[in-house]
Amino acid sequence: MSAPVARASGQVQVEYHAFHLADAGEYTQPPFHPENGLIFSRPGLAVVLAGVNSGPVDVTVEIHRRVVPLPDHAEVWDEVVDHSIESLTVT
Repeated sequence: MSAPVARASGQVQVEYHAFHLADAGEYTQPPFHPENGLIFSRPGLAVVLAGVNSGPVDVTVEIHRRVVPLPDHAEVWDEVVDHSIESLTVT
């Protein structure tokens, strides 16, 4: 597996069952219809759906230059989706 280019962990606020992962300056939530039930994205923005309606959730994000396999412990989660997101600012 390739080493991540960057990694960050912290709490994000869920509102209306969703939170955003976005490049700087991307703050408008587009209309979306996630085909997989967990995430919708376009270049520079991802909307992640959560099981809770509102409140803080712990999130870890890793940026890789190549596709990486799912982690060995993925089976402990209720749902797992393999989804790549294109960043407009990370090179």
